[in-house]
Amino acid sequence: MLLFLHGALGDRHTINALRPAFSAHGIPHLHALDFEGHGERAARDRPFRLEHFAENVVEWLDAHPDAEPVDVFGYSMGGYVALLVAASHPTRIRSVFTLGTKLHWSPAVAADAIRQLDPERIAAKVPAYAALLAERHSAAGWETVLRGTADALTALGAEPLLTPGVLAQVTCPVRLALGDRDTTVPLDELREALAALPRGSAEVFADTPHPLERTPADRLARALAEFRASLAS
Repeated sequence: MLLFLHGALGDRHTINALRPAFSAHGIPHLHALDFEGHGERAARDRPFRLEHFAENVVEWLDAHPDAEPVDVFGYSMGGYVALLVAASHPTRIRSVFTLGTKLHWSPAVAADAIRQLDPERIAAKVPAYAALLAERHSAAGWETVLRGTADALTALGAEPLLTPGVLAQVTCPVRLALGDRDTTVPLDELREALAALPRGSAEVFADTPHPLERTPADRLARALAEFRASLAS
């Protein structure tokens, strides 16, 4: 079983376009969840925080005991959350595969990312994207999701959660995948993470930028299938 964790501004349905490719490569049982406040899941009376999203994953595992230990595929922010869960609940996660996950955060990095999360600017300059976000986040509202994400990134920049010491506690196999045209994650960040991860490896996809929808579906599905097959060897 494979559990998908979406990225910032995403929801559980962002994986749907990739399901046929995954099924073709022998990954038919693909599950997904919405982090609190995203998609169709109501927000809680607390701020957006990646550690809270990690709690959402643990709650999903509690509700699906037959899935454990589960393989997790985390895209972007979802990969960060997956590693948090693997570090704190090592017996519940069999493996983690991330794509486009930024692991180095600082106040400056967070500030740069937050500049792209202005609802008024998006509504004015990219109304089609604003409409997509509005359709996607029917529970809390897309403006709330953007502002909550900005707040979460501010907190993450001030106090990164995946320090080398925390990554050292991730004892399951981890594959860090990255598109070679992903401008959000320098290769040096992957190298630093690999130095801390006990069982980490990396994979770079050619001609691939950051957005999940622009990642070659067959290439990603094949990489995931090969990674999961290696766990049995």
